[in-house]
Amino acid sequence: KMKKFKHLLTIAVGVMLFCNTALGQSWSKDQQEVWNHVESFWASFQSNPDYFVAGFHDEYIGWTTGEDFLNYKSDVEAFITMMAESGSRLDYRIHPMAITVVDNVAVAHYLFVMYMTDADGETEEESGRWTDIYVKQGGKWLLIGDAGGESEDDD
Repeated sequence: KMKKFKHLLTIAVGVMLFCNTALGQSWSKDQQEVWNHVESFWASFQSNPDYFVAGFHDEYIGWTTGEDFLNYKSDVEAFITMMAESGSRLDYRIHPMAITVVDNVAVAHYLFVMYMTDADGETEEESGRWTDIYVKQGGKWLLIGDAGGESEDDD
């Protein structure tokens, strides 16, 4: 019962943060371009895996909270293949918190809630925060680094 309460409290706080930050904030043209890219990038994860993988810079390095190892573009490719072969599905919601753009570099901070459903219909929920770092090359934003992951649960 306490875990359900914490989950509902997390959602309520997330909604309040989203309303205060994303809706109350006026985005520049560059910031809006980056956020539009983040949204389409997430959407492509299942709908267009080739586009998703191509969105990673060849020098990409990422770090997931709680992990002792870094992720590289080859790890992303292996994960996409594993997801496709396993029949798993990913649903999500993302909410921008802050975006900064300097020349051809952008940093996007956002909250996420993911629902991973396996081939047997079992669903796991994960929520937390993420930071993406993009570099714009040839007119396209490429993910060159990221960090984040699931928020800690006090259970």
